[in-house]
Amino acid sequence: MSEILPAPNSTLPSPLPASVFVGREEQIAAFRHYVEAESDERGRVLVFHGPTGCGKSMLLRALHAGLQDVVPPIPHAWFNLRNVNDRPQAYREVLTSWRVTLQENFGLRFPRYDLCLALILAAEANDASPFLAWCPSLEPLYQLAKAMLAHPQSAHTQLNKEASLAAGANFWLALGEDGLPIIQSLVRRVADNNPNVAMELVDYFARDLGAGFWGRPGKAIAGVLFLDSYESLWPGEQVLLPEFAHHVDGWVRELAAFCLMQGVLLVIGAREPLPWAGNDGDWTKTDLEQPEIGGLTPTQAQDFLARCGIGPSHPEAPSSLQRAIMRSSSPGLSGGFLNQWTNRQLGDSLPLWLALCADTVQNARRAGKPDPGAASFALVSSAGPGKKLCNLFLKSFRDAEQADWLTEIALTPRCDAAAAPASHGLSDDAWQRNWERFTELSFVEDQGDGCWRIEPAVRGVLLEQQRRDQTLEAHLNFSHHWSERGQEALVWFHKWAIDPKGALEEWTKLHEEALKQGETSPQSAARAREILSWWGEIALDERDLESIEAKVWARAHATLAKALLDTPFLTRSPALALALAHYESALSVFTSDEFPREWAQTQIEMGTVQRALAGECSEGAKHEYLKAAIERYRAALRVATPQAAPREWGEIHIHMAAAHRDLVALDTSGSRPYDYLGRAISCYEQALRLYSESRHPREWARIQMQMGETYVAAQSGGRARNLERALACFQTAQRVFKEAETPREWAELMSATGNAMAELPGGERGENLRAALSCFVGALRVFNEADTPLQFAQTNLQTGLAWGELAYVSDDRTAFRNAVNYISTAAQSFEHAGRLGEAAKARELAADISASLKRAP
Repeated sequence: MSEILPAPNSTLPSPLPASVFVGREEQIAAFRHYVEAESDERGRVLVFHGPTGCGKSMLLRALHAGLQDVVPPIPHAWFNLRNVNDRPQAYREVLTSWRVTLQENFGLRFPRYDLCLALILAAEANDASPFLAWCPSLEPLYQLAKAMLAHPQSAHTQLNKEASLAAGANFWLALGEDGLPIIQSLVRRVADNNPNVAMELVDYFARDLGAGFWGRPGKAIAGVLFLDSYESLWPGEQVLLPEFAHHVDGWVRELAAFCLMQGVLLVIGAREPLPWAGNDGDWTKTDLEQPEIGGLTPTQAQDFLARCGIGPSHPEAPSSLQRAIMRSSSPGLSGGFLNQWTNRQLGDSLPLWLALCADTVQNARRAGKPDPGAASFALVSSAGPGKKLCNLFLKSFRDAEQADWLTEIALTPRCDAAAAPASHGLSDDAWQRNWERFTELSFVEDQGDGCWRIEPAVRGVLLEQQRRDQTLEAHLNFSHHWSERGQEALVWFHKWAIDPKGALEEWTKLHEEALKQGETSPQSAARAREILSWWGEIALDERDLESIEAKVWARAHATLAKALLDTPFLTRSPALALALAHYESALSVFTSDEFPREWAQTQIEMGTVQRALAGECSEGAKHEYLKAAIERYRAALRVATPQAAPREWGEIHIHMAAAHRDLVALDTSGSRPYDYLGRAISCYEQALRLYSESRHPREWARIQMQMGETYVAAQSGGRARNLERALACFQTAQRVFKEAETPREWAELMSATGNAMAELPGGERGENLRAALSCFVGALRVFNEADTPLQFAQTNLQTGLAWGELAYVSDDRTAFRNAVNYISTAAQSFEHAGRLGEAAKARELAADISASLKRAP
């Protein structure tokens, strides 16, 4: 393996601090050990962790660069999670970025991954997806995927019809007789919105990766993947509690397991050690090696400065300027002018601040100024050097205009050469010179896509230097610039910076409207996910809390959490776990003492998220999440008493009842030690103390309906008796819900009544089914495909199933034909609503009934 780091050359001009790398011998040795490991050696995931500014990204970039000259080449790819905007679907951005890099640089192909991704995008009707721009080769596959999903039961026919589009499926087809069933099965799972498809995509990526590697004889590692800024998976870069973290980074753990099997070295940069072995039964400490990264030793720091042209190299004694710089960038040492000169001991230096000091010296030299005096750095407190060092750096520019330009660039989260002129109104020559210098600075990171970012710690300090009245015009300029380039997320970022409260209200309306339209349009559902991703550039961390009103900051977290709950995703658990994190942040402001109503409402909504998470988990975990949700509701009752907050009190009991109802549905055998059904009904009865028929008729009737649905959900403990109780509740609700006065609620009530009647085991079966059909037909007088497409489709399906049951009971050919007609109508309606899996199942069911009708004498 070639040298990872170039040797210094004293005959060259002093290199820029961004290009200088020293030390890290132990970490480099650990990396080299695994890259060169023999084929029989057990692999591990390599995690370099350390605090902000310790140089993790610099180390990973150096290791990545060192692989570029290796012969024969080792396929490798890099991704910085700081660039992910869509956290709930981060796995797609990361895997697709790696996939593009590995194909462009090493010729690797990803046939399994490409087909699976194309199907997922087609199912979401995501025509404007950036993935299609990143991977032009996906476009024909995307068109093929749309054709197959339109008729998932006959994907093989579409493959034959669209042969010109099937190039990306050639791998599957080459499998012969086995290939078509595999494709057919995958299409069906995507059409059914099976959440496991997300992990299948990770699986396919790893399998394609392993199959594409040409291998290294006798070596265990055939390729390397780098994943930096691991903490950026979480909002505000705060890691979730262990019981929820795996919902967000589970795809990384899955990928890591595949990498160990496929001979791929996964290298991760993170602030903290990964806790996988502590809370994930599939991982042990021997699966990970997690070296810690600290600062540079005094000798290494002196070597770094010397290579930047500042002072002598070791073993010469450090100059006074070197000593002052090293002390100012050494955390933990006591600051102050006297201590800087009298205490001869030097600590380890953080590379971030050390390199910023070197930038300051080189800036001064470029401006024709003398080197800053040692006293300038000696006055910097090592307890918090950022602000002082950034001020010194800004003063080192040739003129104030250059410094102002840099601080304005810091206002936008990422920038390219085209966006730079939007700041400060400089001439073409001036901004071009400034831009060239900007890209050379040690704290400016090349994102690899033409955009650059200022390292967050430095950017935060630069933003603190500015007053709001100084930044308003710059934010407006950037907003206008990004709007012209169609960068909605960046436009939104600057709107938020200008007017957080107004921007939050505008964003909430946009997202709610997209969700509403998404009920009838898959494209609008994709739009809702896109609007949600606009928050990716906004940390909503403590720094934001210092700059905006605390209540607006907390409301933003709560709003974002609610949006994550409501927005449809193929795999919901990451979004739900992130929602919990945002609610936890909101609770740091909405305390029970200062904001009791907001605190109680947040507890209620967190319980709702935990109920939703229960639907994404195994049966054992479902019970735990539902019980946790109930505890949230009980906590809220400490504040929301019947006297202080009667409406919230009633709402909480309804939520508690719904959580118990979910537990009722899980208890199919009646073996649970608690009477979930009794507790659910008790909660509804408590709510009825508040919502009376005379004062709150709609709420009262809705509770009656929910009580009936709870009885329907009870599969054990006397099915006939529970269904009769449910019908009694539904009949009671009809005192309020009338077709003429409340058509939507009445139709829902009729549909629920019909379902209960269709299941009722007692009495004459044919009469029960005819009563159910009467209810369904009544509901269809209200539900229609234009306004209520899903209810229309589901009620048609229920009607068709009831006719099918009646046909078998009565052997009536007319009933068979009615069943086929209603179920076929349901299939068409499901397809128009984007529910392709349900449409396919309905078509198959209609076909089966038609076949039975033909066989009948």
